[in-house]
Amino acid sequence: MSTTVPREAWAVAVASARLQPHVALPVEVLGLPILLYRDAHGAVRGWLNICAHRSAPVVLHEQRCDRFRCPYHGWTYGTDGRLQRTPGFGGDAGEHALTAVAVHEADGLVWVRPAGTGPGAPPFLHALRAAGAPSAAGWQVHSTSRHPLAADWSVYVENYLEAYHIPFVHPSLSRDVVLDTYRVHVHEGFVTHEVERAPNAPAAGFWAWIWPATMLNVYEGGMNLERVLPEGPGRCTIEYTYLFDPAVKPDQRERALAQSEIVTAEDVAICEAVQRNLDTGLAVQGPLSPRHEGAITAFREWLQTGA
Repeated sequence: MSTTVPREAWAVAVASARLQPHVALPVEVLGLPILLYRDAHGAVRGWLNICAHRSAPVVLHEQRCDRFRCPYHGWTYGTDGRLQRTPGFGGDAGEHALTAVAVHEADGLVWVRPAGTGPGAPPFLHALRAAGAPSAAGWQVHSTSRHPLAADWSVYVENYLEAYHIPFVHPSLSRDVVLDTYRVHVHEGFVTHEVERAPNAPAAGFWAWIWPATMLNVYEGGMNLERVLPEGPGRCTIEYTYLFDPAVKPDQRERALAQSEIVTAEDVAICEAVQRNLDTGLAVQGPLSPRHEGAITAFREWLQTGA
């Protein structure tokens, strides 16, 4: 198990609908503080939310602005990230700027690569679309929620990557799917779930985990954008953003929200129980199922190699 999330990968920072023009939004991505800003032309830029002076957050809360003013000593940056003012400094502060990060907006989501160098867009996006991921462009943010979890981020991810536990942990979900048809597919950089729905159950959805800590839980006309936020050994937070097509009926939306809460509570309980046993130092790792847990094998290999 790894308590450190890789920071050189791409992860979803926020749904596009959350980021309006002229709005600065501080978010956490793969354990790092990120500042996002959408300019008047609709383009999104991003930086580490760390002042070049004494490392305070430059922006503490979501706000409309035409510059970024650090609340610690007033160092002020333009919306291009360049240092503009150092009030009362008493000398030459030199040339400084916020540290830029790679940002790419596609299909209603804003992706960020917070560390390292690489391409200007996530390399897996085309394959993810081909695997069935829909576009959330034009969908509206319904609500957000956060779920503290007394378990390592990797414990939670491994739980997501297999359906082996569903008949034992998720009784309501078990009734909605044909478990014998459940398959988990490993792609380059992401994993998808495929299953037939039981008769009279809600329409089939799309579930994907994107290395290392983003999940897209899609149902008819809606999505739960899931971000895993590591908080050190044995702790993480699960952040949900619920997005819906404006045409979705209220009762359909409420069913999806209720089912999400039930499944989350069940997953939290089992993951925290696993973490308690891991913390004893006496847990022995048994074999992984070739049929059900191939994605966990891939995940562990990616952890070792940095994928």
